[in-house]
Amino acid sequence: MHPPCRNISRARPMCCLGCIEFTLSPEPGSAIVGKPASIAASCAMPSIPIARPDTIAQLAQENLKIGLANIVHIAGKNINLPILSNALFDVSDSLIKLIATDLEIGITASVRGKIEKIGKITVNAKLITDYVNLLPSGRVDIELADNELKLSCGNFKTKIKSEDAGDYPIIPSVDKTNYFSFDF
Repeated sequence: MHPPCRNISRARPMCCLGCIEFTLSPEPGSAIVGKPASIAASCAMPSIPIARPDTIAQLAQENLKIGLANIVHIAGKNINLPILSNALFDVSDSLIKLIATDLEIGITASVRGKIEKIGKITVNAKLITDYVNLLPSGRVDIELADNELKLSCGNFKTKIKSEDAGDYPIIPSVDKTNYFSFDF
């Protein structure tokens, strides 16, 4: 056990790697009702700053453009579930999967690229498609930090607000005995 984590704030009572075991203890002299309590926590893991891991990938603008064009029409405006207007970027060991669904139809486009770190995030499908279409041909660098997807291509750079991938609906896997596959 290490001493209480220094990475704890009142707004986010989690320590280190997401441990949620914590105790509330009153601050010295907080006998007055309504005085805020401080959070003291301990866990068996070493102190690591709370930060979302950056997802970094590099791919050709043409490949990203084609992949987004294949999925953008499925992700439409949905007033009841706004996350359905997003595209899920699933960066795995060997591929970047672009996923969209409207809860009736799901589509996955796989794009090749250089993967440096893995992760998942969702961004507005139409917004990112329109931006990628405006980029010049060349290498696109994708970075994820602080709930923002950062894209850069040559002299062009942008930040797009993103949402957590945990809120995105799960696309069921397709039985490989009876399915359709298209190569674009």
